[in-house]
Amino acid sequence: MDGNFKAKHLHPVNPSNEVSLMDSCGFMVGDAVYKQHLAVAQDTIQRLECNNHCAVNQANASCHWLEATGIGGCACAQHGCFVPHAMVDFQKGERQMNMDYALCEALKMNTKGIHCVLTFYNVNCQYHKCLKDCIAKSPILEVPKELDIIPGIGLWHVHGHQDSCYIRYASNFIKGATWINGKIMEMLWALLNIILLAAHGMGTPHCKECLDYQMNDCNFMKMIRMSKSLCKTFDRALRGVADSKLAFEKLHDSTDPMKVHEWEAKERLAHQWCHNDPTAMDIYEVQLQKVLMKKQHNYWWNKGNAQGLSTNEARVAFLGDDEYHGMEIDLIMLDENSDAAMEDPSKFFQPEKAIIPLPSNLGERTCTAIGVNDLLKQELTLWEGQANDALHNIKYIWQTKVVSIQASIYLKYCKQLSHLGADHALLQQYQTLAKEHLKRHDVIGADLANMAVYWVHWLQAKALKDRWLEEILLVWYKMDWMCDFFLYKAQE
Repeated sequence: MDGNFKAKHLHPVNPSNEVSLMDSCGFMVGDAVYKQHLAVAQDTIQRLECNNHCAVNQANASCHWLEATGIGGCACAQHGCFVPHAMVDFQKGERQMNMDYALCEALKMNTKGIHCVLTFYNVNCQYHKCLKDCIAKSPILEVPKELDIIPGIGLWHVHGHQDSCYIRYASNFIKGATWINGKIMEMLWALLNIILLAAHGMGTPHCKECLDYQMNDCNFMKMIRMSKSLCKTFDRALRGVADSKLAFEKLHDSTDPMKVHEWEAKERLAHQWCHNDPTAMDIYEVQLQKVLMKKQHNYWWNKGNAQGLSTNEARVAFLGDDEYHGMEIDLIMLDENSDAAMEDPSKFFQPEKAIIPLPSNLGERTCTAIGVNDLLKQELTLWEGQANDALHNIKYIWQTKVVSIQASIYLKYCKQLSHLGADHALLQQYQTLAKEHLKRHDVIGADLANMAVYWVHWLQAKALKDRWLEEILLVWYKMDWMCDFFLYKAQE
């Protein structure tokens, strides 16, 4: 499901002279029933609980000089074909009432005997909340009672949402979704946009018939090219199955079988309840109680020095840990009227190698001499927060190459804690990470000691493997269905 706002259409000059030859016989919905639905439907104003999406914010944006501000509808997420009689035009923005009608018309198409349907919409986290209520209140909208609608957000859009939407609506974690990127509508709009400029000033029936013809041509080209498309999909599925199995087995082989049995039971329970409560899918994300991060330490601290901690982090990532610690610390204390800065100008054109005069770099004696000894404890608290940040980042990018950068940053923070004279208990809490700690689930540290971290990575790897196995199974069936369909057409 999606909308296209390039399909604008002007008001007709002589509406009484317009005659429709194919009303409700193609992909555009019938005009009479659709207008009747719009007359009785009510706008649903929702409180945004996700990011600010244009489809929601601009729902009531009107253009009085246009008869239609765009079109919206449904297409098959697997084959990329437009669904007949499921394309509507927008009078304002992409409103719920418009997409409700398109979805209900799409669900009438060959859904007999189907009990579950998966919908992908870029704002499904907001749209699906009011869908059942809007259908129940409308005298025109109708969906089979036995049909269960599962909301999803394609991978193309879900990363623009809040983090919780990825776990609850991404196709990676929906059982039976196979491997779907969810951007098929954008590809179809590109084919449809070819004729939109010419249809901008046509009569209303003529414009709809041109859109019907273009969408029908797109479906026909999809059909005759399906054999090549399935061969490419099959090769991609074979590689996906092999790679995902390898990644999952590395995690699975080092896991206690009793834990695996427990995790599988929780996974089944989450998929059982997620249709009614999307928060059940939150088991795919780490739910540990975080320790205090850098920004949560509310101490009076000079803004420049606080930003210096983040600068140190960026420097480690830029130079690498080895080069950073190989640098000679060179602290220069200058008076305001000093000319020393002009003696060697080239020395000040390497900001990434400059050591910031934090209390830990100055030393305890220098801090005492200049009267800033009280800042040592405050910096110690901030370095502790930075270490927690680094451990938190390692937790989320575990099993990736980027983890080495975060590990180097964490080691830098541990050394700074030691320079500031941290007590033995604090140093024991933030121990040095070794390479073997980053390969298995026995990672030490403030957050990583919890088994829930490893559990989440195991669940996500298993979900990815399951989606690829579903994909290759479906491709086998598609190949058989395609051969049967062409044989049937040949015998007609």
